[in-house]
Amino acid sequence: MRCIGAGGMGVVYEAYNTERNERVALKTLNNVEPDAIYRLKREFRSLAGVLHPNLVKMHELSCIDGQWFFVMDYVDGVPFLEYLGRSSATDGAILVSTVDVRRKRDSIPPDDLGTEATGQAPAPLDTSFYGRLRHAFGQLVLGVNALHAAGKVHRDLKPSNVLVTRSGHVVVLDFGLASDAQGLLQQSSQEGLRGTPVYMAPELFTGEAVGPASDWYAVGVMLYQALVGRLPFRGLVHQLLSLKLFHAPDPPSSIVPETPPELEETCLRLLARDPSLRPSGSELERIFGGEIRSTRIANSEARPLSGPFVGRARELSVLTDAFEKVRAGKFVVATVSGESGIGKTALVDAFLRSVREDPNVTVLAGRCYEHESVPYKAFDQIADALSGYLSSTGEDLADQVAPRDPSPLTTLFPVLARVPALRTTGERQPSADPTELRLRGFAGFAELFRRLARRRQLVIVVDDLQWSDADSALLFANVFGGREPPQCLLIGTSRRPSPEALRDLVASASESNPNGVELVELHLSGLSDEEASELARRVAPPEANVDSSIRDITAEARGNPFFVLALSRNAVPTSEAGGSLPSFMRRWVKTLPGPTGELLKLVAVAGRPVDEAVIAAAAGAPEIGEDLSLLSARHFIGAWPTRSRLVECYHDQIREAVLAEIDEQDARRLHGALARAIENSGDADVERLATHYLAAGDVEKGSLYAERAGAAAQKALAFLDAAVWYERALPGAEGDPERARRLRAQGGRGWPERGGERSAWPGFLEAARGAPTHT
Repeated sequence: MRCIGAGGMGVVYEAYNTERNERVALKTLNNVEPDAIYRLKREFRSLAGVLHPNLVKMHELSCIDGQWFFVMDYVDGVPFLEYLGRSSATDGAILVSTVDVRRKRDSIPPDDLGTEATGQAPAPLDTSFYGRLRHAFGQLVLGVNALHAAGKVHRDLKPSNVLVTRSGHVVVLDFGLASDAQGLLQQSSQEGLRGTPVYMAPELFTGEAVGPASDWYAVGVMLYQALVGRLPFRGLVHQLLSLKLFHAPDPPSSIVPETPPELEETCLRLLARDPSLRPSGSELERIFGGEIRSTRIANSEARPLSGPFVGRARELSVLTDAFEKVRAGKFVVATVSGESGIGKTALVDAFLRSVREDPNVTVLAGRCYEHESVPYKAFDQIADALSGYLSSTGEDLADQVAPRDPSPLTTLFPVLARVPALRTTGERQPSADPTELRLRGFAGFAELFRRLARRRQLVIVVDDLQWSDADSALLFANVFGGREPPQCLLIGTSRRPSPEALRDLVASASESNPNGVELVELHLSGLSDEEASELARRVAPPEANVDSSIRDITAEARGNPFFVLALSRNAVPTSEAGGSLPSFMRRWVKTLPGPTGELLKLVAVAGRPVDEAVIAAAAGAPEIGEDLSLLSARHFIGAWPTRSRLVECYHDQIREAVLAEIDEQDARRLHGALARAIENSGDADVERLATHYLAAGDVEKGSLYAERAGAAAQKALAFLDAAVWYERALPGAEGDPERARRLRAQGGRGWPERGGERSAWPGFLEAARGAPTHT
């Protein structure tokens, strides 16, 4: 590894992932302090679910022996302004860092504040400059818009946090300050106001509500620098605030006369003091639209389908009743299960919106992430949320709910030491027995939640429990499964009913306190026809023949919200033909760029979850991350709960639509590519190898692997499966009578299970005819 960057919080290294055979970037911490751990995790999680080619892709968050780090794409690029040829006017003259601007202003070094050398003329511009500028800013707009569409605000956009590769590809990175747009004002008050002063919008200084417009102000500063070669405002923090609030920057054309008028107008609007006067992301896409339509993946294509919440009245009523039981002194566990895209998270979010209206309710919400290897991953984000909540409510509540011995608690979750009441005084005396220390930590959590639940009506939510781990199950069972569980509502969502993470808890709680715990299980199926119609009506475009289209959509989608949204957004009059779900899926697949569509074909032909590395090898394309991001974001593919990055078609309807467009010759080619890739990967799945080689028309190799599959099934006493595989191996033995006899004899063992003992005799008799005679 080599160091490629360092900042106040952490260090970034270039590393090599031997499993994936690719360069990656690894970010770790300078010091393992609770605040630093919290911000590192938040940086990863702020972008973990956002996929876009102009945003750096996060891979995995891990904690090994107390050392926290995450892995992300390695971007081989230069800072944004350097790519535009403005480095000569800024490097060494402008040194900007992310700081807490609420520190004593006199203590902030001048370099932190963006002081700038004066009297330096702008660098001369070559004829291609404005074309490069429009193309680069167009991509920057796409990336920032994708972030905002996910409900996030970056809060620290600046040239060093935007890299451009040699091919001109723009990537936004460094999301250390990124957070949800909602609740940002409260968060800033908790953590201090951090940012890079020269790029910060005026409202960030004054503590007003912050939103996407604040990011667009930073983009405006970058555009001004690119056009002029210097910053719009310079000075110490209090000087910058005064200038930004009461003065307009010099028009770029007054410094660089050849500045295009439309770029100057856009720049000055982005720097408007009033956030409402700045252009929106969609308007900026239109302004730079001529330059970004040629990019292979458009922003709108990379956004997942989403829509308004409708229906689920019965399910909402069940959750509401469960919460009323909590108010009456019960501990209630509610599980919400269903297939991906069915609306589990949307249902829980709708319920939480209703309970949050009560100021006496405290909601601690978190989720499990697929690509995380952290201790107690189902509870890690709950601990983060708890640390933020107790830090923001004042010392009185934290003192009242703190356990008698918080040391084991902060050993399990160091971020909790952000709360003064949970910090230990003096030297920590850890237990010599790690098992005992863990149990004391569990007991501390149970004590804290019991005390909190006596003062607040408590709701704890963990989303995506299918990604959970065994340690989390043990924590849940110990914290909530005792004789005196916290009086709260614990909600878990999962793709599978009765998630393993909660199974031990329910069993333990029911055994130790059968009258004090209630279990509520909700398994979500499709929307009713009325609910599906309402959803379709609310998202269908105005030009659609609404009544006829909605009838077709409701019938075709069969209650699946994902397909209701997909069909409704693309609703057409039924007279134009092709309004069915299969025909829509075929049209939708055809909108994919060629290389991306080829990957989707391979995933469909694979027929079951397949490793990304196998898909890359079969496609002969080592760099497929961007394409898979698009397929995942648009719900063409989904991932399985495993660290080996298995992918499959998101829904059978998508797979069927893809396969319908593949002719016989192309199918053989794809099966052959998959077979060779699986074989070269060292995967010993002989059944899969046999299937693909036989489908590719390679009878020799297919027969060889089919025989091995038969032997494996026979060893497992699965005689019927063995018979099928031996039968499939027979065509490869046409020129080898002895092998054919052996295959028939082995296969005959399974035939009695197909139709009675007599059906086995023909195979055995034919095998016997070819057997050598012994006298």
